[in-house]
Amino acid sequence: MTEATWTKNAIRVQLQTKLGKKRTRTFNNIAQNVTGDQLEKFGHLIALLTGETFLGVTETTTTNITGGKR
Repeated sequence: MTEATWTKNAIRVQLQTKLGKKRTRTFNNIAQNVTGDQLEKFGHLIALLTGETFLGVTETTTTNITGGKR
């Protein structure tokens, strides 16, 4: 039997500085089952705190898959 085990989520918030330079801020071990709306609001909050412009957010989920016959 194959089993999938959720390990962690991470997000990357893409921002742009006032000088036009793009930068990415990474946050690891965020909550599981976060909605797209929550991720976008978080990105806007980071932009507000840094004084940068919010461009987008990407979520990455790591899952371990084990089991099965060999």
